[in-house]
Amino acid sequence: MNTNNRLQELYRLYLEGIANEEQVRELFALTGQPGMEATLQQLISNTWDELEEMDQTIRKKPAAAGDFAVVADSSAGSDIPAPEVVTSDAAVIRQLPASRRLRRGTKWWAAAAAILLLFGAGLYEWQTHKSADRTPVPVLAAGDIPAGGNKAILTLADGRKITLDSAAEGVLVRQGATSIVKLGGGQLAYRADLPGPAGSGTAGSGSAGASAEAQTAGPAANILYNTVSTPAGGQYRLQLPDGTDVWLNAASSITYPTTFSSEGRTVTITGEAYFEVAHGRPVLPFTVKIRTGLGEEGTVQVLGTHFNINAYGDEASIRTTLLEGSIKFAARGNDRLLRPGEQISLEPSGQMEWNLHADTEQAVAWKNGYFNFTRADIRSVMGQLARWYDLQVVYEGEIPERHFAGGLQRSLPLSKVLTILKENDVKFQITGRKITVKF
Repeated sequence: MNTNNRLQELYRLYLEGIANEEQVRELFALTGQPGMEATLQQLISNTWDELEEMDQTIRKKPAAAGDFAVVADSSAGSDIPAPEVVTSDAAVIRQLPASRRLRRGTKWWAAAAAILLLFGAGLYEWQTHKSADRTPVPVLAAGDIPAGGNKAILTLADGRKITLDSAAEGVLVRQGATSIVKLGGGQLAYRADLPGPAGSGTAGSGSAGASAEAQTAGPAANILYNTVSTPAGGQYRLQLPDGTDVWLNAASSITYPTTFSSEGRTVTITGEAYFEVAHGRPVLPFTVKIRTGLGEEGTVQVLGTHFNINAYGDEASIRTTLLEGSIKFAARGNDRLLRPGEQISLEPSGQMEWNLHADTEQAVAWKNGYFNFTRADIRSVMGQLARWYDLQVVYEGEIPERHFAGGLQRSLPLSKVLTILKENDVKFQITGRKITVKF
């Protein structure tokens, strides 16, 4: 098979969503070879022509479930398989199989993602590419809004604030018997100080990320609390005194002691955070208190595990997703034990919805450098963009019941993201950092 034919075959497999990782890598390699540009452009042009023809055909028919790859279940007896969801008084969300996405629907995300990625717009195929290290650095046009980045403020126990993104690497400050250190790559860590010369006032040579045993104090100890908070357009990674790794999404915060009590490890978050909880010796329970604008909304209790909490006040629910280990989610007098792959959602009414087969990759896509818009409506999509690009979003007209699928790199400038959304009949008016979404 010659090179042109191979490119066409790999392109077809990729567009249909059945290419494996090796085939996708080969496809990207071929698209970069000299002489392949004309073939690629012709393939893309042909695909768009097919989409336009399909679009016109569907516009002549009444809207049907499936037009946007992921839809709310509104039809009894549908042959679309549904994930197992334990819920009540709520629509069950169903996702079209990939094999059907190319046969029905308008300019839905699956096809747009495949084509625009090859144009270099930066879309991503979730099943085959998971490393944020491959994210290209986009060129920013004049007047464009850049993507967010590593930005955070550390608030010390005495109220002093340190801007972490501009602080130099090394020891930032000493609090009691603990030093706060900025490591390479911008990560924040804590280390227990070894005894030094009297009155030295400098940190000892303890290791960063000390164990829970080394970083615990008796219950009567004078424990100091720190807070790391990210602005809209920021994210940050830190390591707690017990060695637990935490990733904060935009407009989020975590408050924690500089030394954990021997009675347990307790932190408080707002917004969204991903945890990889350290196994300490002795084994100490780890508790995350969740706060929103309405106050404390629940707790997550673990020993050693990986999980994500999304508790933004403007989201429809508080979602806790478990990737490894086990956790207990408790709120308003009820609690649930979760196993890996499960998600619990706390609704404003206090009702809990338990998803036994959660999309864990979607839950942690932000941590891995991507947006994942699977099953997201326009408010959810724009909410994610508003936090990451530090935007004000307003709506004009009646918001349609439309759901999306697909993903985007979080490194893209706003203009490229909006260009892709416009291909899905979403219209925008931009004034500075204010975006009006029109329907």
